[in-house]
Amino acid sequence: MVGQIEVRLKELIREICEELQSELIELEIMPDHVHLLIEVDPQ
Repeated sequence: MVGQIEVRLKELIREICEELQSELIELEIMPDHVHLLIEVDPQ
């Protein structure tokens, strides 16, 4: 995932975190996988 795909994926993840009132702690997009750490209140 590189180029425009990487940019769009970051946008989507940030938007979803905002909608769910979650804290995005770490986000790293590699060519073949994503590292994602999010703090979410249990619901």
